[in-house]
Parts: sequence; structure tokens; C-alpha cells
Amino acid sequence: MPAIKFISTEVGALSDFNAGLQAQWLEAWWPTSDHEFAFVVEDDLEVSPLYYRFLKAVILNYYYNASNFSPSIYGASLQRPRFVPGKHGNKMHLDGEARIFLYQLVGTWGQLLFQDPGKSSVFALSISHRDAGVNYGKTAGPDSYLLDENSIDFNLLELYPLNSLKWYDFCFREVLTNRIVRSSNDLESVLQSVQKNNFVVLVSLYRMPEKIVRNILCHFERLNIRNYILIGPTSHFLLDLARRGNPVIDASEFSEFTQLAKSINFQDSTLELIKEILVKAYAIKMSLELGYNTWLLDSNTLPISGDSFSDSFGHLNDFYIGKNTKLLFVRSSSSSLKICADDFVYNVASLVDTLIKESVSHDSIIFYAIEKLLEKHNIKLSSVDDMQLALDISTVHGNKTSFEMKNKVIFWSSETELDIIQRQLVNLDLWAVDSDFSCTSVVCHQS
Repeated sequence: MPAIKFISTEVGALSDFNAGLQAQWLEAWWPTSDHEFAFVVEDDLEVSPLYYRFLKAVILNYYYNASNFSPSIYGASLQRPRFVPGKHGNKMHLDGEARIFLYQLVGTWGQLLFQDPGKSSVFALSISHRDAGVNYGKTAGPDSYLLDENSIDFNLLELYPLNSLKWYDFCFREVLTNRIVRSSNDLESVLQSVQKNNFVVLVSLYRMPEKIVRNILCHFERLNIRNYILIGPTSHFLLDLARRGNPVIDASEFSEFTQLAKSINFQDSTLELIKEILVKAYAIKMSLELGYNTWLLDSNTLPISGDSFSDSFGHLNDFYIGKNTKLLFVRSSSSSLKICADDFVYNVASLVDTLIKESVSHDSIIFYAIEKLLEKHNIKLSSVDDMQLALDISTVHGNKTSFEMKNKVIFWSSETELDIIQRQLVNLDLWAVDSDFSCTSVVCHQS
């Protein structure tokens, strides 16, 4: 690491009008290089005598140390963490070792700004005297006790590796980052960590626009659906989703592919499709073996309520398939486990070439293949399409904010233009992302 020279400079930015809380921070500082940082304090703040040494250590450890760097880190806040947004935000529960943690809500009372926005680490080395003014009708006094060398029994400058710091979202729920499945061992661990009441939802990202994927994830967040795993090919987008706390299966890099493929004959042009089908079938198989009722769906399907992915089918059959809706539900039972035995994955993938010749779309192959396999073994199945559990978005006209009791999901054809999908989902109050593909609101749920 090159020698770093720290120079302190006071900078003032004057405005001819009241810029507002958000704009005053965004407009106050324009960095001129990648080696420039800003420490922002208000006129009623008091900082600890330790603040400068701590901030210098933060910069050296979390910005200049390449092995400890993340583009997600925006800076550091010295204030005592005290605010969790949302009516149902979780209370802050930290163990004694968590002196520094990652939190998405920026702390504005004594903040150190890096170059790129992302997350903020929080500490308590500044206090606000909360003087009477715009925010307080009368002076409220210090919000906390100011730390100094005599009030701590640990080494403030001993900073932990970034990958060991806990990360919390806006609602102060811990975010488990980089859960990327590339092997059977990874898959078993992630399935066990996400299942809820013995249910797992597998979501295919193949051939889906980023905007659609972001919308379904924001929708999951709104409905508190967290027992899902995303399946897709290797991409920066997939890895970014994992970095943000979404569990993913990287089908392109699945280590057991050769073993699963066995003697399947396929052309190089269909290699990625074979990997897709094999990994989807294998994920279904392992989930059932672990005792989890399993859903598989495309990202062109949105749940209407938080219990859309429950089991309300009765016990007539264990397999429910929607070839048009691209939806599959398999109940974990002795009969379904018998079908999904050792050769299940191979038998499903071996039908790919036949189904391609029958002009079945790539998105639908897994559903057609499983149906053919069940019919071959004389296994009864039910059609999700016939049960009308899924509502076709093309049949909805005008604004509609309520649905029939039988409707569990809404879906659309993969051939539908993106603008039409978005317009229809907006009318149904099912569009949850803004122009930056960020969720339009933060909805907190009790953990």
C-alpha cells in the first residue's frame, strides 16, 4: 500500500435557498479524485477526541486495503444507531463484539463519505446536542454519551475484516450475502437455510429482463416471501443479486454437471440449456429429499398474496403442473420421492432434444419434460392451467386491485412486450420498482 498523506481542509457550500435535508448532503461535496473524502458535521454536533484516528483507520482498512474493499461501502457514520424505519422494523440486537456493522440507512450525524454510494457502517463517536430549531421545538440535549479513551475497554483502531462484519437492511434484519450455490453441498445448505414451514420456491431467471426480476424481488419483499432461491446462468447480475442477500444457484458453474449429464447426447449449442434443465431438476429432487414441498416458477409469474405458495391443493395428487403458466408444485411424499429417484434428473434432461424438435419453448421445456415423465410412469397429476389458479395478465382490463379467491398468481407470456407488462402491472398495483430498478417502498416485517 502506498504511503497515504492525510490533509484536513474545511469546505463550506453556500446555498441561496433552503435545499432541503436530502439535497443539502448530495450537493455539499463534489470529489475531485478517488483519494478525497468528506467528513460532514452539523453545527450542533460534538465529536469524540478519538474521531480522527478512527476515521483514518476506516479509510486505510476499508478503502485502500484491496483485500478488504467493497464497492458497497459508502462511508462511515459516527452516531449512535437509533432509528429503524418502518412501522414493523426490527429492534437492534447486537452482541458485545459487534462494534462496527453494515447498515443501509445512512447516519447523518458525523458521516464520512467515500466516492460511491452503497452501505454505511455505523459507530458512536459523535453526538447531537439537538438544539432548538427546525427539528426540535426546544433543546433536547445530547442524544448519547460521547466516547473517549476512558470510556471504552477495547482497541478502537482494531478493525475487523469486511467479510466478517454483519450487514443489516433498512428494517434491521440481517442480510446473508453471497449465498451462491455451485455444488450439491452448497445446495443442501442453502435449501435448509431458506425453507419456511417445509416449503421452498425455486425461481428461474433465464431469459428474463433485469427490470422484471427486480420487480418480483421487491414484490417478494412486500409480501414477506423469503423462502426462495434464484436459478440462472453466470452473470454479473446474478452475482450482484447474491451480494445483495438473495440466494442464487449458478447453474453454469454447477460442479456436478458432468456427473448428472452422464451419457446425454447434446450439441454445443444446447449446452447451457442442458445445464439449466439438469440443475432445475436436481434442485427439485434435493428439495423433495430434504422433505420440502417445492415450487418452480419463471419470473413471469407474480404471487398475489403472501400465502400464494402454500399447499391448498388437497391430497388428490402430489404433482401440479402448469405448462402455460410455467408453474410446478410437487409435494414431498413417499410417492413423489419414488419418482424423483436417482435417474429423475437424467430422464428429464434426456427429453430436451425431443422437446426442442417439437418446438417447445426453452422456458417451458422443464414443465413438458416432467409431465411426459409422469405420464410414462402412469403417475396422476393435476393441471394448474385447468384449475385457473393463475390469472393471465392479458385477460385483465382496466385497473384491478382485488382478485378472486382462487387466483394465487398472475402471469404473462414471455412474448409480451416489456412496456405492456409494466403498464398492466402498474394498473394492478403489482409494479414495485422505480426507474432505477429500486423498490419503490421499504416494507418491514417482524422477524
